[in-house]
Amino acid sequence: MAWFKVDDQFWSHPKVIRCSTSAVALWVRAGSWAAQQLTDGQVPAEVLPMMRATKRTAHELVSAGLWEATTTGWRFHDWGDMQPSAQQVTEQKLKRAEAGRKGGRRSSQRRLEEANGQANGQANA
Repeated sequence: MAWFKVDDQFWSHPKVIRCSTSAVALWVRAGSWAAQQLTDGQVPAEVLPMMRATKRTAHELVSAGLWEATTTGWRFHDWGDMQPSAQQVTEQKLKRAEAGRKGGRRSSQRRLEEANGQANGQANA
């Protein structure tokens, strides 16, 4: 799972103060979606209806300097300054999965050794 990071001063940033509640809601929803989908801050136009937003609201974010227009939709301004890249998230997931597998193997080996030790102790008794 990726996280969408929001600065604790976001609410009072001059760019945000200029925005409507609908635009701020779109920014948050789209950020969460972009983090989940590993788009590196890209927001395609076709996702706006899913986020209950309009192109007008998206353009409000562009006017405020929170988004930049692209040929396919929009992208978060300076995404990489606050958010990990898709590559970083993927690498972290792989590292965690491998650590989990190693831990599981060690745990299984330990349980097997304990069971063998108990069986040997009972056989020797």
